[in-house]
Amino acid sequence: MPWATVKLSDGSEVSSIGYGTWKRGNGEESTKLVDQAFATVGFTHIDTAQDYDNETEAGLAIRKVKREDIFVTTKYSGIPNISFVDGHDIFEVPDVPTSFDQTAGVLYTDVDLYLIHSPHLWNPDIWEDFERIKDQGRAKNIGVSNFNVEQLIEHLKSAKVVPAVNQIELHPRVWRKTAPIVAFGNEHNILTEAWSPLYSLQYQPAGAVSTIANAIATRLGVSAEEVLLAWAREKVAGGIVITSSTNEERLKRYIRAGDLRSKVPSIAYGTWKRGNGQESIDLVDQAFAAGFDHIDTAQAYRNETEAGIAIRESGLKREEIFVTTKYSGVDGLDVQTSIQNSLKNLGLTYVDLYLIHSPRLAKPDIPTSWKEFEKVKEQGYAKSIGVSNFNVEELTILINSAKVVPAVNQIMVQPYVWKKTAPIVAFGNQHGILTEAYSPLYSLQHPGGAVDAPVNAIATRLGVTAEEVLLAWAHEKVAGGIVITSTTKKERLERYLSAGDLRVDIDAIDAAGLLGGKSLTMKKVARRAATMVGLGIGLYTVMVLGGVSFHC
Repeated sequence: MPWATVKLSDGSEVSSIGYGTWKRGNGEESTKLVDQAFATVGFTHIDTAQDYDNETEAGLAIRKVKREDIFVTTKYSGIPNISFVDGHDIFEVPDVPTSFDQTAGVLYTDVDLYLIHSPHLWNPDIWEDFERIKDQGRAKNIGVSNFNVEQLIEHLKSAKVVPAVNQIELHPRVWRKTAPIVAFGNEHNILTEAWSPLYSLQYQPAGAVSTIANAIATRLGVSAEEVLLAWAREKVAGGIVITSSTNEERLKRYIRAGDLRSKVPSIAYGTWKRGNGQESIDLVDQAFAAGFDHIDTAQAYRNETEAGIAIRESGLKREEIFVTTKYSGVDGLDVQTSIQNSLKNLGLTYVDLYLIHSPRLAKPDIPTSWKEFEKVKEQGYAKSIGVSNFNVEELTILINSAKVVPAVNQIMVQPYVWKKTAPIVAFGNQHGILTEAYSPLYSLQHPGGAVDAPVNAIATRLGVTAEEVLLAWAHEKVAGGIVITSTTKKERLERYLSAGDLRVDIDAIDAAGLLGGKSLTMKKVARRAATMVGLGIGLYTVMVLGGVSFHC
């Protein structure tokens, strides 16, 4: 199955796509739909609930497959039992243990994940009941649904067991509100499950999101549903997407949506400080040979031509390579002239991502300069456009006038400056702007600071390199964004490819980062950026779907 498996806090593995039984009715037809999802299409994760009134039907379908081959999620919905006493209907909400017994009875099994369906059902005693069910082994994992950040904070104050999952509504129309919930979950090891990812197509088929999704789908040769499912998967960054359909062919397309990640490479090689001439070509060739299929360059690097030669020598089709370059204001040329020169140097008709290399290049002002970038996108010379080294104030000015919100903001992210860059990352998350983290290995390149000890200790414990630890740290910090690095060593490139799989103790590194390094300060960073825009390029762990980001 192309959708990856993800690990929950107890080590259990679950498919990152689940089949939901909400609105799938009950009776024989409901059982047939779950049978279809399991046997015909290949789903291995089913999501149901007391409130859906079809746990019994789900249970009948579950009995037809090997229990160890599937992952079962259900929810405590506080559904009352109804009895008739003395001519009156009596409604009584059973406690959690009784509700779970009823659920397990109709499902014919204990469950892999048991959720509180809504925060209005929660209190500390309820969660203690959930923890006891987990202790008894009847639910391998426990979690919550529809909790916001404040409710999660309140919950964590008394919880002995941190929720494995928070299942929330997640689609482009609500992303601005849900992004902080996803970010909070990432910080506290709570996976996000996204429900209703196809809302825009189902309820606003003529809306802006649907229009964009359909345009991307046409270009990629897939369905709009696949585009939105892939979008949701990237937003939850290692979480789970729940979907459903009565149509077998649609379900098969939903499974195929897991392959969309390959349409935009997840790792890139940067050409900054890689010189020009044959040596530069050889280094990019080496990166392609190591498995890279994403190249990041810029006007200011003076090696776009060499990058273009390596791209042509790679043997890869154009659609198999993701190319980023940047407007660096070289020779005082305007944006339109610069993009044409970059395309000529690269030997391409378009780039996948085009960035303003520094806010100082936004002349005469940010709104006017950004309009020129929007024209580049409209003309088809760049599928996505973004910025580099912008702070919160500069981003605010930009989005207040922008028609197209930047897909990316490339900034320095390393432990010694994290306290100052964290608000920029948070602002980006709130507005759907992905963060590209450059210079994550700064502390290794300038050893002697407080970060060295915890990084080396973690590397020793995990049996990896310090570089991999810092790349994994940065990956956690940008939470679904982009981590950037570069090297001339082939063996290092190969290690960097696997760094995204690591999970490290970010708190220990954060604490050391606050103590400071040997020399770098944000003032120095700003001074360097003023003389040489763009400070690092390389390891990308993101998908910019079809060159379009959804902003609503």
